[in-house]
Amino acid sequence: MSSSSLELCPQPARPDHRPREFIPLRGEGGERFDGDAQIQLFLLCAKCKSLEGLLGGYLELAAPLAADPGPPTYEIKEHYPTLGLLRDSFQRGCHLCTVMWDSLMKPGNYAALDSDEGWGGARGGALSIELQLDLPRFILVPLVLSSPSSTTRGCMICIEPASKPVQIERAIPTSAVSTRAVTGDVSFYRRCADICDSSHTRCHVKRIDRLPTRLLHVEAVPDGTGAGTAHRVQLVSAENLPADAKYAALSYCWGEQHGLRLTESNYQDLTADIPYGQLPATIQDSVAVTTALGLQYIWVDALCIVQDSPGDWSREASKMCDVYQGCSVALAASGAPGSGDGLFAVRDPLRQVPCRLLGTMHARSWNSLVESPWALETRGWAIQEQLLPARSVRFGSYLVWECRELIMNEFWVEERPEPKAQPYNGLPIELYPLVLEPRRSDPVNLSGVRDLWYRILTRYSRTSLSVKGDKLVAIAGLGSAFERRTGWRLVHGLWEPFIIQDLLWRRSDGGHCDPTGLRPSWSWASQHGDLSFSTYFVLIVRTYVAECVGIRPFGNSRAELISPAAMELNGVMCRTREAEKPHESPHMKHLRGDNFNVKYLRAEGWPAAILLMASYDRDDRPWTDGDMILPLSVTVSPDWWPRAEGLLVVPTIDPTAFERVGAFDVRVLAKQNSREREDAERFLEALARGGGEPLVRQRILLI
Repeated sequence: MSSSSLELCPQPARPDHRPREFIPLRGEGGERFDGDAQIQLFLLCAKCKSLEGLLGGYLELAAPLAADPGPPTYEIKEHYPTLGLLRDSFQRGCHLCTVMWDSLMKPGNYAALDSDEGWGGARGGALSIELQLDLPRFILVPLVLSSPSSTTRGCMICIEPASKPVQIERAIPTSAVSTRAVTGDVSFYRRCADICDSSHTRCHVKRIDRLPTRLLHVEAVPDGTGAGTAHRVQLVSAENLPADAKYAALSYCWGEQHGLRLTESNYQDLTADIPYGQLPATIQDSVAVTTALGLQYIWVDALCIVQDSPGDWSREASKMCDVYQGCSVALAASGAPGSGDGLFAVRDPLRQVPCRLLGTMHARSWNSLVESPWALETRGWAIQEQLLPARSVRFGSYLVWECRELIMNEFWVEERPEPKAQPYNGLPIELYPLVLEPRRSDPVNLSGVRDLWYRILTRYSRTSLSVKGDKLVAIAGLGSAFERRTGWRLVHGLWEPFIIQDLLWRRSDGGHCDPTGLRPSWSWASQHGDLSFSTYFVLIVRTYVAECVGIRPFGNSRAELISPAAMELNGVMCRTREAEKPHESPHMKHLRGDNFNVKYLRAEGWPAAILLMASYDRDDRPWTDGDMILPLSVTVSPDWWPRAEGLLVVPTIDPTAFERVGAFDVRVLAKQNSREREDAERFLEALARGGGEPLVRQRILLI
């Protein structure tokens, strides 16, 4: 069955936005647009209809060869003679041309193709398609030829057989779809909740038995006109509720202005009644969704924590893990940058739904997998709010249901995690069997749990915090869940049983960090920015050449040199000097270069074949004469390149204490079986054994 023709069914106007951009329904953009516009999916222009027929012919020819289709083949097909014609077809509502247009939009900035900036005049170029036949799927790559020697390539478009989860009876809608995200029609999340209630087992195992301290009681009531519904909201104490009361929990961005919040002065008033009209739009919408889901209670931080009471805030913040892990469903205002924007959006359905071809194939641009995150996904506090609930509804430019067994968008398309494009998708599904489901007495999947923690931290490091000092407290709920599962103890963000390994965090290649003002310097929480937590700790057998003797508070007569935790280490330290960047021969391609702010150093007394690659926590920090290295691990194995890793440290104003300023690793530059390489390997083996000049072990205090 082929798709319908655009010429036979003209489309109404659609919102003009980036593929994942959130345009609030309540905002100016939503008011300007006809919220009742109905967009027909899968309509194709004449050019794309011809392309669909071509693909169908290839499938027919390949049918007898299904068991052995052979290697992929490539062809180049002409499409539109100019990008302007592609844009016109996209604007008229051709679904496949919309996918092609989006594949040409540059990830990260989505530069308009109407402008020459960044495109080298490509807008006047002819559009062709590189077609790869890798049956049973196809790969399309739009090509814009702006001159005989200049071609702009779009992102890959995958066309593959549609998959449908066995739990879902519905398919992608074939009728018209509204340009506004579902509001009054709650069939999507009610249907997902019904599926989850009737067929999922993992989503209903609760390890949290206590309710939050306070909740909002919500109910829908007649608005007095007989034509609509109003909502009554009241602050209640959980002490007066049944222990098995079910509640929703809101996860959202406050924005610059929040509006009504709970304070010591209005506490009693809000226990009597909370004026619905005074609530920010996002909370109003959340109240409506809560009642639509058949729930009577919702937890909202601004109204369930006394905002001007540091004591209450501290107590309730420590319970975040229980609040979100214990909720019946989390409502995530993923797209809204502020509390005044509401949950719902206007959008172009053609940019959200894969284009169906030949009745059974779906076309989707790789750009759709690497798009910019929604606003809430960039907020540090929201990481644990996303990972801990058993069930969530995400409200962005489209709606997504996510539970421990299913991730589905409102178009009934499964949102499959794509490791290469979004390496941190699917974390809630992984967190449950590794951390939340097992009892503490069950064996711990050591490598799985540690790998998951490092991946969560990597994602967390790329989010923002309005208060940088919240770096540890904003993820404390997740830390508590891991502690309960494993019995390990977090020490300033590092796991005590693996604290030497955990010291080896570093600024990501090309990343930028700013100090948070938190101590100790050896904790990743001291830096705000893109950090790397290597997961290969759990894969490589290493020899750790430093030993943690103990951790204690530190302070001296100078108030500016105080640390809540000083780590006493038994190890070696060596002075450093600057080195020139080596010649980058083919076997050195793996070395990081100047573009990543790596500084090359030599260590005093180390063989000349060993080069240190230093990554300072501050990317603009120069090497100084006092910089020293503190090796932590060594690997000398026939299966791995010889290497060592450790910290860059500097002395403080207290001669007994040192601070971390970065991390380093080493590479042996000598060729295999050369004398220089043998000397370097013998040196690293001696370092691993921990003896001999110049490797004199000493007590080191790291603050």
